[in-house]
Amino acid sequence: MSDGFIAYQDEEHGLGFKVAQILSEKYARRELRHGKSSTVSDMKQTDPLPLKLSPRRDTASTLASLISHRAAFGLVPLEDDRGKYDKLTLEALIDFKDYYIEAEMRDDDDYVLAVPSVSIYELGESAFPSSHKSASHVGALPRNLEMQETLRRRVGVIYASADALERCQAALHGYEAQGIDIQRLADNEDPYRTILNKALEGLDQDRMIYTAIDDSDSTVRRLSGMRAAAHAKPLIGVLLPRDVATMGRQTMGNGLADPSSSEYVLLDDHLEGNTKMASRFLVLSRIGEKTRAAKPVIGVLGQQDIWMRKVNRAFQRFIKEGDKAEHDYARFLIKLDTRGKGVLDIDEITDELNRAKLAYTPIVLNKRPDRLPVILEVEVPNEPEARKKFKTILTKCHLPGRNWNTRLLGGFGTDVKMDVVMPTPSHRWSWKAFAAGAAILAALTAIGFSAYHYFA
Repeated sequence: MSDGFIAYQDEEHGLGFKVAQILSEKYARRELRHGKSSTVSDMKQTDPLPLKLSPRRDTASTLASLISHRAAFGLVPLEDDRGKYDKLTLEALIDFKDYYIEAEMRDDDDYVLAVPSVSIYELGESAFPSSHKSASHVGALPRNLEMQETLRRRVGVIYASADALERCQAALHGYEAQGIDIQRLADNEDPYRTILNKALEGLDQDRMIYTAIDDSDSTVRRLSGMRAAAHAKPLIGVLLPRDVATMGRQTMGNGLADPSSSEYVLLDDHLEGNTKMASRFLVLSRIGEKTRAAKPVIGVLGQQDIWMRKVNRAFQRFIKEGDKAEHDYARFLIKLDTRGKGVLDIDEITDELNRAKLAYTPIVLNKRPDRLPVILEVEVPNEPEARKKFKTILTKCHLPGRNWNTRLLGGFGTDVKMDVVMPTPSHRWSWKAFAAGAAILAALTAIGFSAYHYFA
């Protein structure tokens, strides 16, 4: 595992990158192992180094890196704080096999206004076109709120993604009132890299830099000359997640963050009305050769036997028996087709979940209309009776004659209760009766309304 890496589905600088960093640190501290927790024998071994991070464009390429035995872990987004599931992730989980859901990870962040550091350097140095600076000096950067306020008045345009525009409306309206232009970035653009490139392209191309060695102390000296017009250029701002904007920042001797150690400088880290963004991710590992079924699966009973082994393994890992529970709940992802030859309605399963009082969320993958698969994320509390009911329902998911093509994608532990409204168990005839009753009531109301106007 020491030669592996973490493949994560996100832009190079985003919330997925932050969570991947946390995952790498957990692996180095032995808090995350492949299919097992840390043991005494593990602790006797040499401490592993943090795993390197490697971004991927989509979930399919992330899983491909994992299954091909190149990546040690895969990190894929599952749901954001608006309750929106990443359907590309769910589709990839259906298409791939030989992976195992290790854990769920959650994190949040908020947006800040940042400016590329190179623009600040140019702004300061353009005031002194012929100045000597040592090779190690990178220019003076703002270290107090007063200087930040001064630089904010030099911002001419602020770029923001669609998500940032929605979450920071109040702050952006305030900037617009100050005459600052607000520009939306394309959905496929990485704000971090895009604005950094814009700043680099906008630097003074006629600047002359000379390097020489001082004979007195053999110190490298740098003489630079540039046009004073660069001092009048407006700054380019961008809304970035806080942890992204401060990435790589070091701490000075006084305990304060050193702004010169990052590619961006924060000009406003308390945006008015800023709504935090949060996401949850799935940590995936590949199934080893020894854990795969050695014998072919024969019939319904053989499939159910494999499912029960997966469920029991999940319960053993995520919900411990005894007084102290590792997690309060377990979540399971189950795929059922709802279209196709001989496919019955999945109300039979959802009604069973309702009767068992097991919370669930259905996600319809409507980009696959031929089978129209539905993913059920089912929550099972840390109670023996609840676990027993879930196992019973799971066996019914593969009953003959239903043709649901059911597949258990995996399970993971969580301490966050599912936020859903539990529906009342009902059969189709009761819904038809309710609809008929509503139609009769509407007809009687219309007759009464007409009679009222006739006799009035």
